[in-house]
Amino acid sequence: MISRRLLGAVIVLAVWGLSYAHALTPGATCERVASDGLRKCVRKVGSAQQRCYRATGAACLASDSKLTAAYATLSKNLLAKCPDQPTVTAAGYPTALIPAGLDARLREACGSAVATFVARSYGGPHAAVRDTGSTFDQKCLDRTLDRGLKLLNYELRQQSRCLRDAHAGKTCGATAVTASGRC
Repeated sequence: MISRRLLGAVIVLAVWGLSYAHALTPGATCERVASDGLRKCVRKVGSAQQRCYRATGAACLASDSKLTAAYATLSKNLLAKCPDQPTVTAAGYPTALIPAGLDARLREACGSAVATFVARSYGGPHAAVRDTGSTFDQKCLDRTLDRGLKLLNYELRQQSRCLRDAHAGKTCGATAVTASGRC
C-alpha cells in the first residue's frame, strides 16, 4: 500500500514538474536562471571569502578553487539557458546585451556585492579593523558579515520573486515583501 502511494506521488510530481518546466518560456527560464544564479553565486563567493579572511586575514586569491567554481557554475548554468541574444532580450534585458555580456555583468555583480559587504563588515577592503581586533572582536565581525550576507541572499530572493510575479501579471511591492513576516 505504501509503495503504491509512493509511486503515485512520484508520478504526480513528475507530471507536474514536466508541465511546469514546459510552461516557462525560454526568456522566463533565462530570467530565472540569471536571478537564481546571482543569488547562489553571492552565497558561495561570500562563504569562500569568509573562509579566506578567517584563515589568512585577507581576501581569497582570484585562483581560489571555491571562487572559480562559483563563477564557473554561474556561467555554465546561465549560458545553457540564455544561449542567444533573443533569449536574453526575452528575459527583459536590453537588446544590445549578448549572453557573454550578461554573464560578465552577473559575475561582476556577484563579486562586487560580496566585496562591499566584506568592506563594510571588516573595516575596508583590506579588513583593517578585523585584522587589528581581538579574537572576540573578529568573531563579532565575522558574525556581522555572515548576517549581512544572509540578508543580501534574502533580498535577492525577494527581488526575484517580485520580478516573476510582475511578469505573471501580479503585483509586488514593499507590502508584499514585508508581509512574509521577515524583514
